[in-house]
Amino acid sequence: MFKIIFDKKNDFKIFRGDTPILYSIDTGKLFHGDEFNLDSEKNVEITKSNVRNTPTLCGILLLNGTTTFGRHKKKCYYLCRSYQKELPSFLIPYKPPTGFVKSRTNLFVRFRYESWTGRLPTGTLLETLGTITDYHAFCRYQLYCHGLWHKPPPITTSLTLNDRVPIRHSFVFTIDPHDCRDFDDAFSVTEDYISVYIANVPLVLENIKYWKWEQTASIYCTTHTRNMLPHAISEDICSLRNDHQKKTCVVLDIDRKTGEMEFSLCQCIITRNFTYQENDLLKLSDYQTLWDFAKIQNNMIQDSHDVVSFYMMLFNKYAAQSVPDIVYRATIDSEKHVAYFPYRGTYTCSKSTHAALDDGYYGHFTSPIRRVVDIVNLIQLQKHFELHTFDDHTEDFLKEWQGKIDFLNNQTRQIRKIENQCKALTLFTGTTMQLPCQATVLEQVGPNQFEMFVHDYRLILKMKSEDILLLDEKYDCVLYLLEQETTYMKKIRLKRL
Repeated sequence: MFKIIFDKKNDFKIFRGDTPILYSIDTGKLFHGDEFNLDSEKNVEITKSNVRNTPTLCGILLLNGTTTFGRHKKKCYYLCRSYQKELPSFLIPYKPPTGFVKSRTNLFVRFRYESWTGRLPTGTLLETLGTITDYHAFCRYQLYCHGLWHKPPPITTSLTLNDRVPIRHSFVFTIDPHDCRDFDDAFSVTEDYISVYIANVPLVLENIKYWKWEQTASIYCTTHTRNMLPHAISEDICSLRNDHQKKTCVVLDIDRKTGEMEFSLCQCIITRNFTYQENDLLKLSDYQTLWDFAKIQNNMIQDSHDVVSFYMMLFNKYAAQSVPDIVYRATIDSEKHVAYFPYRGTYTCSKSTHAALDDGYYGHFTSPIRRVVDIVNLIQLQKHFELHTFDDHTEDFLKEWQGKIDFLNNQTRQIRKIENQCKALTLFTGTTMQLPCQATVLEQVGPNQFEMFVHDYRLILKMKSEDILLLDEKYDCVLYLLEQETTYMKKIRLKRL
């Protein structure tokens, strides 16, 4: 059994097992990753081809120009540049809209393999996502290219609240951005306690028997969000909205005098949804109590964003140190990277201290509407403190995701990459083609290639440099917009000044 691997420059290697071999064969109709046998005359017999069998491929259909490559029925063949640079271009039949157009714009498309009888393979068009100048089409294209466009399965069971979960009659409020719809944390204050509420997504999912979906986290593009869970769950059933409906929560009660903390479950009705730095929030006595307690613990707190962040980190840190067998957030390599830790780090099932917290373990618990890791950890928290006994389906869900840490880390990297690309593209409006900035070297990721944190716009981007760059050092750079020569698709690049 042989396997062929192409690189982005269309050079290739042939492997027998894991061993590269020198072999002279006709590779004319082999795709990257194809597995094959050879007969005595060195004729290729393909035994496995992921490209031929995959349900969807992505690329840019080149309409900008007059070149076509023959006809198929009433359509012309146009060249389609594959997203995967290891793959050849495809010929895809397409009929542009009728009417005079001086210059057509290239399209983001989805297609599948059809055949390979000529010089280039042919494909069948599945969907046109939009023009390469359309920001929404660009975001959808990136999601499809990275395998992150998932359609959640339908909800088939109605929610039935658990009457055994006690009800709290408190002034419970949230603090979030003005356009937030998926509220997953809230607060209340009494004479003795500060309470932090987290939406009990695992309990709701168990109740409605909803455990099968593929997306690992919500994806936030600048103008829209691709939710991990269906809107009915993320923005209604679980969302801590002021909608006069009982919400089920995991609660961390903090003793205001001793600082002792304890977890419990409750149902509550959200009294008010505040936005960050809203005047009514800043005048609220309960918020002043949150501020005062947090400020004593951390004098770097400046505003309501910092207050919320303090209590979320407190919940996450205390839970991670108390609950065994969770998915931990791994340590950051350098203490200088603490400022960037929300943008970096990996998940692990092994205990690891977190540089951003000086000592102790850290895990994600407080965003269960947005991340599958938080759902997994909240299940473990409730099991450990004997707050709830979950059914077998929930236990199966737990085991499944605990065994997919590498997949979680890969998906997290891909999501972060897409969010960075989409955010960066919106920075260039009108005739703006360059933006000066400062960037810190996070790590070297390849020959003359570095991962950089762009301070001005809070982005992580890769940068090529022939110069020797020092880790953790800050450099003057420029963000610039370029168009690919063939496809005219816009891309963002970072260059040192």
